[in-house]
Amino acid sequence: VATQLNIHELVFHANFIPSTAKNYEEIWIEKQAEFWKQFIPVSEQKDMKIFIENTREEHPGVILRVLKKINHPNFKACYDTGHSYCFTESKMTPDEWLAGYQEQAMYIHLHSNHGFTDEHIAFTKGNQNFDKFFNILYSLESSPLIVIEVKKKEDFLESVEALQNLGILKTK
Repeated sequence: VATQLNIHELVFHANFIPSTAKNYEEIWIEKQAEFWKQFIPVSEQKDMKIFIENTREEHPGVILRVLKKINHPNFKACYDTGHSYCFTESKMTPDEWLAGYQEQAMYIHLHSNHGFTDEHIAFTKGNQNFDKFFNILYSLESSPLIVIEVKKKEDFLESVEALQNLGILKTK
C-alpha cells in the first residue's frame, strides 16, 4: 500500500511485550530482525525509510539490537516519548532514551503523560522531564523528524509554542 501511495517514510510499533520467559528478549530480537530484513529490497527500490517505534521496551537497547541485526541504513528508530514513560517500569527520562538511541533516532513522537496511560498530551504538561532532552537533540549530527503526537488542539498549540520558544521550530 505504501508503495502505491508513494509513501517514503513508515513508522511501525515494535510491539515488544516484556516477559520473564527464558531467552525471550533474544528470541524476540532475532524474529524482529528476520521479519524486517525481508523489506530491505523494497526499501531500496522505493527509497523508503522504515522506523521501528518503541512500545514497552524498558530501554533503547532492545530496538538498537534489532536495528544492528537488520544492519541497513533505511531502518532507524522512532522514539515515542510517551511510550517510554507510561509503558515501562524504568521511567527513564527522554534525554536518557535519546542519548541511548543517538543517530539511530531519526523520528520522534513528541508527547507526554503522567506515567499511567498513553494520554498524548503536550510534552510540557506531563510528569516527564524534558529539560536535557533538547540539548541531546541539538547535539545529534542529523536532525530527527519530530511529530507532535497529541489528541487535543490546545496541546498541539502549546507544544508548538514551546518548540518555538526553544528555537526548535522556526516560524516564517
